[in-house]
Amino acid sequence: MIIILEGFDTTGKSNLAHYLVHKLKLGYMHNMPCYSTQLQKDFINIIQAVGEGVVIDRFHLSDIVYGKIVCEHIRMNDFEIEQLERLLLNKKVVFIHCTARLKIVRDRYQKENNKYVPRTLIMQCLEEYNRQFDRLRNKGFRVYKLDTSEPIEIQRSYIDKMITSLTRGEI
Repeated sequence: MIIILEGFDTTGKSNLAHYLVHKLKLGYMHNMPCYSTQLQKDFINIIQAVGEGVVIDRFHLSDIVYGKIVCEHIRMNDFEIEQLERLLLNKKVVFIHCTARLKIVRDRYQKENNKYVPRTLIMQCLEEYNRQFDRLRNKGFRVYKLDTSEPIEIQRSYIDKMITSLTRGEI
């Protein structure tokens, strides 16, 4: 099983990744955005190298969202994205969309003193992640969504149901 967690900074991806690694006994990979000129090839190599049984914290959607909103250019063209996503679909990759309400994201972002994305662009990034995950769902990907602005009890309940679904092969 390959699980990819995506979402805006401060939405709980890394915390959830470590929890899933522990509960599901999977490997872990934190994929920080790279500055390779062969980004699509790098992503394909990662997927082929990890095999099965890994949680990947960030992947290609981060490059698409931040590239489009913050950098004003995406380093992969439509054909490369399509080719990569075809591979991911064939591998039955599961996506988890980590998100939170705008005010909470802004507060967390400020608390971490993160300056990569101007505060004025945070809402656009959150909306673009929503569009990207809708696009993946329409392609047939299994996508879970976790709102980390919900009370922790609700999050835990949802995560436990998600884990049960994943371990039963309901993908």
